[in-house]
Amino acid sequence: MAGRLNVGHGQMGGPMSLKDRTFLRQVDVDYKEPTGDIWEIAKTCTTMFKWHHYFTAYDEKLAPYRDKPVKILEIGVHYGGSLKLWHEYFHKDSTIVGVDIEERCARYARDNIVIEIGDQSDEKFLKLSWTSMANLT
Repeated sequence: MAGRLNVGHGQMGGPMSLKDRTFLRQVDVDYKEPTGDIWEIAKTCTTMFKWHHYFTAYDEKLAPYRDKPVKILEIGVHYGGSLKLWHEYFHKDSTIVGVDIEERCARYARDNIVIEIGDQSDEKFLKLSWTSMANLT
């Protein structure tokens, strides 16, 4: 468990409460609160699961692109938490394409978020998703 922060889900898969987060910090003696803009947005996303050290790395690597329209391919939508994060973090004219095998994930499509339903292990499907994302304006 050391090094992992369950941002969005409680022990039973529901939204993670402040009590759950406090418990996690007590259990994980190596836990250090991430810093940066992405972390500040992530704390508002109640449906996201990430290792806590990702947020600082994301900030370091993605900050130069924050104010530019970008295209992102997110493989694995799950409950849409990362899509919300990227939507709020990047330029309003960015395009986020989420890929998931679960048809229920189509409900996360909106404004600049496109959802492609398919299997990430299908090379043909991934190439098609990549190509269609590249052609989006």
